[in-house]
Amino acid sequence: MINFELQEEDSNSTLIVNGQLTIACATEFKDALIKLYESSKSLFLDLTNVSSIDTSCLQLLCAAHKSSMNSDRTIEIKDELPEHLKQSVTDAGYVRTGNCNADSASSCFWVNAKEGQL
Repeated sequence: MINFELQEEDSNSTLIVNGQLTIACATEFKDALIKLYESSKSLFLDLTNVSSIDTSCLQLLCAAHKSSMNSDRTIEIKDELPEHLKQSVTDAGYVRTGNCNADSASSCFWVNAKEGQL
């Protein structure tokens, strides 16, 4: 089961996600990301209560990041990812030691150039 809560404060909006981010809820997650994107220019994702994440939802996070770079918005993951999510990102091969070509702002979610890990 998945639950999304959108909190808006001043010019910031935070999408709080609770549950499993898997292919089963990818459409719901995409819709929640679109609402977040439309709500503000400073966007935050709270994934601290996500119990698991799969590649489909990691791809949606990357797409949301890329969309924000092509607009006047910023999107960030609020707080540090829980260890089990860091492991999922690593296992899926998303950890990067440098930004992708599209990321001129050096704001990739998955970069930690010092250690090669999140």
